[in-house]
Amino acid sequence: MNNISANTLFHFTRNTENLINILMDGFYPMCCVEDLGFIYEKDMKDAAKTGFAIPMVCFCDIPLSQISNHVEKFGGYAIGLSKSWGESKGINPVMYELPNSNAIETIRASIGATIPYLTGRSLESEEYQEKMRKLANELIFFSCYLKQYKGQKWDGEGFSGNEIMFYDEKEWRYIPSYNKIIEKSIKPYLFSHEFMDERKKSEFNSIFKQHFKLCFKPDDIKYIIVEKENEVLDMVNSIEKIETHFSAEEIKLLITRVISVERLRADF
Repeated sequence: MNNISANTLFHFTRNTENLINILMDGFYPMCCVEDLGFIYEKDMKDAAKTGFAIPMVCFCDIPLSQISNHVEKFGGYAIGLSKSWGESKGINPVMYELPNSNAIETIRASIGATIPYLTGRSLESEEYQEKMRKLANELIFFSCYLKQYKGQKWDGEGFSGNEIMFYDEKEWRYIPSYNKIIEKSIKPYLFSHEFMDERKKSEFNSIFKQHFKLCFKPDDIKYIIVEKENEVLDMVNSIEKIETHFSAEEIKLLITRVISVERLRADF
């Protein structure tokens, strides 16, 4: 029986240079704009911004036999790591939702009940308001793991790109712990208009790179994927050149993990 999920978490990228950088330095969260407008009631949209740029590293658990569409969207280069590694790092599957589902209605009502405490419209005691503000922010942070079942793609200026069946992406996310972000007095996300400011976006990404690197060991790697068969040897040579980061035995191990999309399409 064919599995509909892989036992590997794949991170896809656009070129071999990105792969080598990941092998040397690990992953780090970069802000990605998500449309959370489907969560909020119409009368809440002015009080709560809905275009969030969230710090994350994205993975998927699509079986190698079914990666063609994913390659077209996200690039033909990837690193695959064991799911046990992902689980140990707090990486979690995205929860796909329909705008009018019972689950979203519950989350919408919960966030709606806390919004007055974020906007200063509550008359409760300051101690109680502080608890509710914390709850509001944690609910908003939880919503970073929610994604529409299908919706429009971010086109660089807004959510007006082609409609995508997000459910097919089988996405998993690494998002740093909200409490650890707050402990370091770091802003947990950008609003979409801030994301479009290249200086703010670069500064935000640099802060998360400094504090929340996502590391792995060579033993955690199951696949290093390049697009073309004739790129395999180049990748092997590139891995051999980063010997200062790994032992000779680890270099040998990494070399055995290299495979091409062309070969996968032919053999899987």
